[in-house]
Amino acid sequence: NTLICMTPALGEGAVDASVTTDGHSYVVALNSFESTMATTVSSLTPAAGPVHGGTIVTVSGVGFSERAAKQNWLTCAFDHASVTPATYLNLTTVLCSTPLVSSAAKVSLEISNNLQDFSISRAQFEYLEPFVIDAAEPLAGPVHGGTRVVVRGSGFISGMSMECDFDRVRVAATVLSSAMLLCITPQHSEAVLPLGVALLDTNISISRVAFTFQPLPIVSSIHPANGPLAGGTRVQLNGTGFRNTIGLSCVFGSTQVSARFVSSEAVNCTAPSHSIGAVSIRAANDEHTVRPA
Repeated sequence: NTLICMTPALGEGAVDASVTTDGHSYVVALNSFESTMATTVSSLTPAAGPVHGGTIVTVSGVGFSERAAKQNWLTCAFDHASVTPATYLNLTTVLCSTPLVSSAAKVSLEISNNLQDFSISRAQFEYLEPFVIDAAEPLAGPVHGGTRVVVRGSGFISGMSMECDFDRVRVAATVLSSAMLLCITPQHSEAVLPLGVALLDTNISISRVAFTFQPLPIVSSIHPANGPLAGGTRVQLNGTGFRNTIGLSCVFGSTQVSARFVSSEAVNCTAPSHSIGAVSIRAANDEHTVRPA
């Protein structure tokens, strides 16, 4: 049999609950009743995530009960429609995992200590459709980082903390428009990595793009080592790390010219015109990344 009672106003703490049928004889319940501070949610981090769910949200507030967590009563409610278990960290912090939803929307996230009475703080979590990355330029750069990459796609949001994600290595992104953003590659070992876009610590992108981190070519010798001021001398650079790319080039001082791939150890290029004197010669596998002089 079941008896439902409405609790009176109580101070915080545990009290005995008892039942009477005549106002004189009482039966004390086996378990005490704990009266707790009302739960209140003050902030969510992150406050946005993908519609496919799985975002771990740090919920800050007051009134979260460790006893409720041990009894599996501590729960998160997303618009009071989807209720999921909460992970207790302390009296002011719990973690919630966002459930799957069918479309982008803003929902309230509330916390309960008893599966029934939820906070009424109306803290907002925003579900977002995944950003789509269609292209990036360039698609390769040196392992020491520093390459400026323009990412093209859709749904980028200005005014929010967006990042480029190189297989979980993240760097800040500058939103140029809803279809374009700019980021600077981090340092990374030689690898081909998927390029994604993250918002507020959450990767919510669909990417068709990979970025290649590659060592810079090293020039060990050149032949010939001199030529006329008017330029036009065909020069072979010998070394290591040359790649057969569209942007393969030689740099004479500060003048960059296209190069012809011979092998991973040699390229040919035509010297530009220059005033009298010696210049440094370097090589680049793309026009965006050149070994410092």
